[in-house]
Amino acid sequence: MDDLLPDPTGGPGGVGRRARSGGVDGPDFDGHLRAVLERIKANEECSDLNGPHLRLREGCAELGWPFKTIVRNTDPQTYDPESAAYVHFGDRTGSRQGVQRTYLQDAADAGAVFVVNCRAERVTVEDGRATGVEATWSGPNGGTARVLVKAPQVVVACGALESPALLLRSGIGGPEVGKHLKLHPGGAINALYADEQQAWWGPPQAAYCDEFADTGDGYGFLIEAPAYGAALGAAIAPWDSGAAHKEQMATAGRSAGLVYFVRDRGGGQVTIDELGNSVQSYALDDPVDEANLHAARAACVRIQHAAGAEEITVGHRGGYLRWKRGEDLDAYLDSVRGVP
Repeated sequence: MDDLLPDPTGGPGGVGRRARSGGVDGPDFDGHLRAVLERIKANEECSDLNGPHLRLREGCAELGWPFKTIVRNTDPQTYDPESAAYVHFGDRTGSRQGVQRTYLQDAADAGAVFVVNCRAERVTVEDGRATGVEATWSGPNGGTARVLVKAPQVVVACGALESPALLLRSGIGGPEVGKHLKLHPGGAINALYADEQQAWWGPPQAAYCDEFADTGDGYGFLIEAPAYGAALGAAIAPWDSGAAHKEQMATAGRSAGLVYFVRDRGGGQVTIDELGNSVQSYALDDPVDEANLHAARAACVRIQHAAGAEEITVGHRGGYLRWKRGEDLDAYLDSVRGVP
């Protein structure tokens, strides 16, 4: 498992760097990571490459950029590349080793009791220490009941949007609660190739390029490849016109998308409304983030071009920017950089 540990110099997302800054690096921290990797069956053997991933590899090779396999939490015994592309909608094979199939299952096997359809209202505190949770349970017929759990330890694990809201409702956590919301903004660049790409086969995000993971001070972006079928592709396609949409769907089999994700230096904030519900605000106005988003789009275009794309499409709120083989790539990149 040691070869699967995060790069201590930073790696994708700066895991090692952030661990050091948080004071949790060292052999003890690595031991915890090693245990988690083992429990979720992290491996590189279940990262098959569909057409978009192969084009990512070819483009990176042509440009001299790195191409690396992503370690995925997948059980090799039940993994099926034919259905792996649809894990967005549920994993019928059970190979995806998410928290439901690992740690929550372990807790259930050890006798833990789960209360579903239950909203944690606030953490109770006595003498400066958490003592339990007050919650509201909602029944199938619309009825509700108050729930009070007393415990010597309370773990708040409600996700990036609901954890701050619970702490704010509870009046604990200090003045920084809810600040520094990070979303890792990103996008996609699609291209058409001469041959079928089989984007519907194999797992999503099985490999990546980290050539620009650190463009300065630890901030940058990663480039990956997705897996998708016709329905998902249609759902995320920017609308231009009925005729354009029909043409796009008719050529969907030859499409290969690339996706990019920026490590944002700026951030947003989570607050609560008068009912205690989570309210999020996020303004993409940090100059470093804006520059990295523009650079990420351009890098994806260059990869698609280097891999032999016949046509490249950048979607935006106003429609599309298209490039076709034989046209001026530099002029196209200039127009892409002008997209807000």
